[in-house]
Amino acid sequence: MMSYHSQFLVSVDSTVDLELKKRILCDMLNMHPKFFVTKDYSALYYGKKVRSTLVIIDYVEVSKTLSLISFRGKGIDRNEYKNFSNDVVGCLQKLTAKAKIIKVGDDLSKSYSVECYQHVYDVENFLRKFIHIFMLEKAGYNWMDNFLPQSVNGEYKNHEEFLHLAFFNDLIEILFTTFRDVSVRTNEDVKKFIKQLTKNKLMSIPASELDIFLELSNLERFANINSSSQLKVRKELENFKQYRNDIAHNVYVSFETYKRIVSAKDRIVKYFMELSAQMNIKGFHDYRSTSMITSSDINETLKHEIVDILLDHLPGCKVIENDILDYFGTDGICRYGIKTEMNLNVECMKKLIRDSELFLAKYQDCDEILLFVLGQSISESRTVWERYFIREARLKVKFSIVLTDYYETIEIY
Repeated sequence: MMSYHSQFLVSVDSTVDLELKKRILCDMLNMHPKFFVTKDYSALYYGKKVRSTLVIIDYVEVSKTLSLISFRGKGIDRNEYKNFSNDVVGCLQKLTAKAKIIKVGDDLSKSYSVECYQHVYDVENFLRKFIHIFMLEKAGYNWMDNFLPQSVNGEYKNHEEFLHLAFFNDLIEILFTTFRDVSVRTNEDVKKFIKQLTKNKLMSIPASELDIFLELSNLERFANINSSSQLKVRKELENFKQYRNDIAHNVYVSFETYKRIVSAKDRIVKYFMELSAQMNIKGFHDYRSTSMITSSDINETLKHEIVDILLDHLPGCKVIENDILDYFGTDGICRYGIKTEMNLNVECMKKLIRDSELFLAKYQDCDEILLFVLGQSISESRTVWERYFIREARLKVKFSIVLTDYYETIEIY
């Protein structure tokens, strides 16, 4: 458990005095089902796991229309503080009809940034390792003399330290930039090549020797990777480069960005690991991120826990597919899904949600849970479902109940 601190600049109605603004904020928090605010502006926040004490540190009037609000969460984990922070911001937005909120300090973002830096470090140095082993094996010790693109060649004088100093963009260029063989890069080189043929009185040459005139990337030249596959992974790396630049410039990192970075890292490492296995290049089988457990690790645990919950608490539930779908989607949304058959009714779902809350508290990174219910209809109206899930369960996650016979998705927030 840690302590997190956040600060926001809030533009508010200039006709309302400071004490009234504080009182309005307290009223807004008190209206929220998870808050109880005392007169000294300390607040009890009811999280999923425990009741945590959270203190609103200060409310300073910077000007008639601008206030600085600071709050701190004590004895709380990061995921619960994320939920708390979102709830506070939601209350702040109701202070006035035109309230504008600007984040000026956030320990939560700093915490995400620290972990994201580790992921950036992992990917960048994994690429360095891949390039070094791949090019040494395929092109020999002097590969830097012959197989560096012109956009990179000449920038680094010391080849012994080159890869340690190369920027992320240079690593992308080494793998994907197309260029001719070093012996025929210029017109003068081509003339020399032709003169050599003339000198040897050759009237024709094998087609294989003309490969040196083709503009190929190092991945095409040595790994026989097709252009569509190259475009896909290069786009992935270009996107990751932007994340890297954001982290390097200390931008505020949201939880959504944090998830996208972890997901992108997993996909990039997986691609080059599989490529290494295809080419029988050794030295990568022992690679493992040291920063945190990966999405595949989480999936293995989820497979057992979600299935156990379904089987233990839903009478007649039959698991059709014991698999978890996409921990991180390409849109950055975190999803868990499982195919089931069960007697779908309100009481059955109430029990599932009630018994799932402890499970969900451990996986608060989850934004959405999908239950694929096969061959069942639903007699209860949409209104009944929404009333229960919104007013009673008050869940942060979104449940999508996919009724296959109706081809309808009911989204419950």
